[in-house]
Amino acid sequence: MVIRELLHGDCDEVSKVCMSSFMNSVAGTLSEQGIVTFKRIASGAALSERMTQDNLMLVAVINGRVAGYVELKQGQHIAMLFVAPQYQKQGVGRRLLSSLKSGVSNTKLTVHASTTSVSAYERYGFISVGDIAVSEGLVYQPMEININNFSE
Repeated sequence: MVIRELLHGDCDEVSKVCMSSFMNSVAGTLSEQGIVTFKRIASGAALSERMTQDNLMLVAVINGRVAGYVELKQGQHIAMLFVAPQYQKQGVGRRLLSSLKSGVSNTKLTVHASTTSVSAYERYGFISVGDIAVSEGLVYQPMEININNFSE
């Protein structure tokens, strides 16, 4: 597995990985509005546009194919973390999170975890901070971790 920065040529493949994982494990818990919102956020064009912002965007590549994606906003917030269904529970997400360490601007790392991914984030060492919330139809649990406590 190779972890590297996202390239513009990766955006459509990353979008497909995100959508596949999302539809497999998250979409069934959301309203139509939430699904539409996610499709907009995860589109290849939206990913490409965010490459011009202050985001660290990494892909995990296995056998020449994108297996996972993580996006860190402003050095402190995980905006997206998705692993292709066929590569889940094989350490891809953990490796992507570990690779973010160099881009974290302080010791606290936050995420708005989908309710279906809370247990995965807890295994990484994240804790829930606050109540479940909704934004544009996306339901999430605010979570955070002291990056020094991340269990690799």
